[in-house]
Amino acid sequence: MKTIRIFFEEELAGLDKMLKTFNNGKDWTPLERLREEMALIRACQAKVHGFITQNGFIDAAEEIEYHKSLYPRLRALHIFRVELHLLKKNLPALGGESIRAYYGEQLKLLFGYIRRYEFLYSYFKLKADDLDGLFFTESGNRQSVLLPVLSDFEVVHTTETGYLFARFIAYEMLFAHIMQEMESGGKPFRWTGEALNLIEVLHGIHLTGQVNDGEVGLLEWFKGMGDFFGVELGIPKKGFDGLKKRKKLSRTHFIDRIRDELVNKMDEEDDWQREQRRKNKAGF
Repeated sequence: MKTIRIFFEEELAGLDKMLKTFNNGKDWTPLERLREEMALIRACQAKVHGFITQNGFIDAAEEIEYHKSLYPRLRALHIFRVELHLLKKNLPALGGESIRAYYGEQLKLLFGYIRRYEFLYSYFKLKADDLDGLFFTESGNRQSVLLPVLSDFEVVHTTETGYLFARFIAYEMLFAHIMQEMESGGKPFRWTGEALNLIEVLHGIHLTGQVNDGEVGLLEWFKGMGDFFGVELGIPKKGFDGLKKRKKLSRTHFIDRIRDELVNKMDEEDDWQREQRRKNKAGF
């Protein structure tokens, strides 16, 4: 029979692969992407929990390893993605300084959460094991004053400290992301769609000579716009080949979608204006 660690690592590897490939060939909104990611992560969590429920822990050491080292890694994926979505959702639209100020406030919130559990965060960082029996087993003294008091209602399938360790991992990932964004200058605009969509648009603009009277070089054009949007676009020729290789979608899928959205918006406004004129004639 597989050990919990082997089963966990196999499921986590499968989850990682699905998270990297599930959105290939489809344009997701940030919320749609988050919901799909959450569904995959929850399914993995349910499989791992089902395996543990069916087989149990061999001994206290295996129980400690799960709650201290395994469960937090999986739960942190869920927490980090939700927090990252909210971070991006509330990002100021204009101005590098306002973005830096926003990130500064977010860092204060992260540090504030860590300070609430300073002793346990030190335990986490030092990889201490003196109190593992208390923190990571169900048989530990649940009345101990050393156990964290959490306001979170999502503590399931683990101990309080196991869930807290998951938050520590997620918040360190979020901290690293924020620091990277601040070091990049807090650019006000970031391309958050598929890179291939941007490549499609950039090739179209370049081929029709819309910039610098058509005198801008292709490599220069891609490098400049990639830097502007904070995305690595690679070699323009390879990107163009990627457009040609589309099988399930039109070769100009994104530009087609832009056209459809513009036409739909225009039609909606025309319908609204006609309705307003009708109401005015009717005396409403």
